[in-house]
This record gives sequence, C-alpha cells and structure tokens, in this order.
Amino acid sequence: MSTAHSPTQSPSSGRRNKAGSLLWLLLLTALLRGAAGWALAPQLAEDPDSYGLIANNLVTRWSYSTSLPDQTPVPTAYRPPIYPWALACSSMLLGKTVSPLIVGSLHLALGIATVGLTWYLGQCWGLARGATLAAFLTLCDPLLWYQSSQVMTETLATFLVVVGLVTLTRLSDRGNWQAACAAGAALGLASLCRPPLLVWFLLSCGACVALPVPRARKLACLATMALTGVLALAPWIIRNIIQFKRPIVATTHGGYTLHLANNPSFYHHLATAPWGQIWNAQNLPPIANTPVRPGPQNPDPGVELNHDQLHYEAAWTAIGNEPRAFAWSCAVRLGRLWRLAPHQASAAESLPRRVLRWTVGLWYTGLFCLAVRGIWQLKREVWTTAWMWGILLALALTAVHTLYWSNVRMRAPVTPFLCLLAASGATTLRATRK
Repeated sequence: MSTAHSPTQSPSSGRRNKAGSLLWLLLLTALLRGAAGWALAPQLAEDPDSYGLIANNLVTRWSYSTSLPDQTPVPTAYRPPIYPWALACSSMLLGKTVSPLIVGSLHLALGIATVGLTWYLGQCWGLARGATLAAFLTLCDPLLWYQSSQVMTETLATFLVVVGLVTLTRLSDRGNWQAACAAGAALGLASLCRPPLLVWFLLSCGACVALPVPRARKLACLATMALTGVLALAPWIIRNIIQFKRPIVATTHGGYTLHLANNPSFYHHLATAPWGQIWNAQNLPPIANTPVRPGPQNPDPGVELNHDQLHYEAAWTAIGNEPRAFAWSCAVRLGRLWRLAPHQASAAESLPRRVLRWTVGLWYTGLFCLAVRGIWQLKREVWTTAWMWGILLALALTAVHTLYWSNVRMRAPVTPFLCLLAASGATTLRATRK
C-alpha cells in the first residue's frame, strides 16, 4: 500500500521529508499537550475512579486495593489492572507516590506516542501526505485533549489500541505466526485496560480467516493470536481465581454499568423527561446507589463479587420486564456514544461552557463527514485491507456500549482510526477537485 516516489524526488529525499514531518508533529504534540496538561493540572489531582489510590497501594503496600492508607488492604477487581500498574511503575521509577506531575508526564508520553503511531499507520495504509493530516487531527482532537487531563484509562487505552492496529496491520501484510503473536499480546493488554476491547480481540481473532494467505496459515494465525491474547490475560485471571475463587476475566464493575444503563428509573426518565433533562445516577434503584466495595466493615472481597452479581440480576430483570423501554434505551445509548457535541452535564450550564460544547460539536461534524467520505471511497476494500481492523474496533465498542452505559468518553480509543478515515476522505476530496 506504499505510494510511488515522484520522478523528481529521490527516495532518500522522500524519507528525509517524512522524518521531518514526523519530528515536527511530535514536537508540536509535546508543546501543545504539555501546555494543556499544565493548564489543567488541578484536574490531575482528582481521582474519581480510584485509579490513583490503587496505584499508590501497589507502590506502598504491593496490594491491588481501593482501601485507604489507614485501612487494611482488601483485594479488589473493580477496576482493570493495566492503567493502575502503569501509574505505579511510573511512580516507582521516580521513587514517589502518584502525583499530578507523574500522571501528566505519563499521559504526555502516551499522547506523543499515539500521534506518532497514527502517522505510521497512515503511511502503512497508503495515505502518503494524508498520514500527517491524520496525526494532526489526532493531536488536535478535543476528546483526547480533555481525557489527558483526567486520571482515567482513555489516554492509555487509545495508545494501546493504536499499538494493536499496528500489530494487526503487520499481520495483514505478513500473515505469519510472529505477527499473530504480537497482535494477540497487544489486544490482550488493551483488554486489560478497557474491558470492552475484549470484544475487539474476539472479533479480530475471527477475522483471521479473511487474511489473504492459505487456509492452514489462517488457522495458525487464529490459534496463535487467541493463545497469546489469553496468555496476556492469564496473570489477571489467575490472581482473581486466588483472591475471589472465580476466573474474573474483566472486572467486577460490569454489573454496575449494565444496571446503570438498564433500570426502571432510567427507563422512566427516557419516557417522561423533557428533552435535555439530565438523569442523576443517584436515582439508581437501591441495590446500591454507589457501588459497594470491601471496606473495614466488609473485609471479605467476596462482597464485591456478590454486589456485581446483584447488579447484573437487577439489570436483566429490568430488561425482561420492559423490553420496549430497553430497545429505546439502546437507541439512546447508541446516540450518546456517537453524538457530535458532549452531553450537557448540568442543568445550569454557563454560556461559555455551552459555546465550548457546540464548538466541539462542529469539530466532530467535520471529522465525521470526512470519515464517512473515507469509508465511501474505500467501499469493499475495507474488508480486504488493514482498514478492516479499525472497522471491527468501532463495531465492538458500539455493540458493547449499546447495552452498557455510554457517553462520548467511551469512544475515545477509536479516535485515531476516525482521524485516519477522515484524512483518507480529505485526500480523496482534494484529488477530485483537481
């Protein structure tokens, strides 16, 4: 999928130009993302999902736990492990506990790497100069900018997804067991950062049968990819068997997010509330308004597992009792996942915040229009080239978050692929105008 060299340009000159473009992109990323991280540093001191707390417990007590420093550490599987371990390792390198500086530095490094790998993917996928545009769009993406200022998994998950796309591209090009091994490991690690990516891993394993290689090699690639992915997941699964007496592949958080998306209060809100009114998660029916985890009064980690199961049961009961409301809620979640402007977070939204939201909406209107054009230009080639892996990623996240709780944040890992599609659409649009 490489482009031919211009007759007036030597191969070495072309390589220098590409290297120069990449270097400028990386420097610009470091400058802009670094400035944004500095400006939004106070948000990095917050820890809404307890990832920083888990990381500090790993550093100071070697315990994967959400227990506070003055409490006996109780094991948890409520959050996926890769992001806390990344924070912990970054902290241990500096001999300190997790701080906003460490989180910001990690996110900056991941952001730079993500932009660089997006550019590399664009080159591999035949975009030529469009690769620079795709990387620039990734650099400027408002969702990725905002999430880089949060102690959450999106920044790392996006990086791991791009690594996964690189390894899958090599699998498409080479069709050998070594490439399949790298792809399986990358997607397994990505799944340990964001559990919905497990569906992408499974779809990608199945898609090995579409590789342009003999049948025996297809099956070998499928088996190798599946095996290495399982091996990447194995330490977490084994740890959970030891702690919870059960092979938890993802987390004990799934029941809560399914229940949050499927409960009588939310269904009633969708049926009766005025357009734009916000549903408060505190209205979740009382299995637990806030998810119960082990603590000083409940030191048994099995309590966490039990509450996860109760949430699942309540969610499936609500779905069974109100199938029409469930179907409508699926459509709502699908719309929220792919909406252009972020959802209004407060009924008393200020004018500057509203202007900012709609500015972001205009950005995504342009991006999505170009991405749709990119898909249209590719047409059937989507399923016979490395673009297939990105389509499977988008389908996997869409399927999961149609059922589970969703908002625009949940689509962050697919952003570089959308930028690649948009760059493809933009380059073909420019070509047709000449």
